[in-house]
Amino acid sequence: MFCIFYYQQRQQGKNRPSALREAQVLLRHLTGQELSAEYKPKIEPMLKEKLKQAEAARKSVKKRRDACAKDSSEYQRLHEEYNERAKIANRIDNSRRILEEYCQKELPFASPNYWAAFTCAGLR
Repeated sequence: MFCIFYYQQRQQGKNRPSALREAQVLLRHLTGQELSAEYKPKIEPMLKEKLKQAEAARKSVKKRRDACAKDSSEYQRLHEEYNERAKIANRIDNSRRILEEYCQKELPFASPNYWAAFTCAGLR
């Protein structure tokens, strides 16, 4: 969300420090209701598609893994890949739940944890 706000400000002609500051303010004041109405309809389908892709990749690796002998190095390699694919799918699914949770909050990004670490350095 921060990056979206930042680049919107840059497209409006603001310099980097001004765009950074405005993005921080916009993120801090974004309500859960605005997040739900304006951004969730765009984010949620993308997350669903990414989850579908991750699950398909995980199942493909599982199928290849299960065709190998359990004591083979190929099985071990594919098992590790399967676990990594499962982690990715879990992270995507968790992001969907977090999005839903944040939509229920009054000001989900009010904490400095979400916006304070961004800085500008170098040329304007």
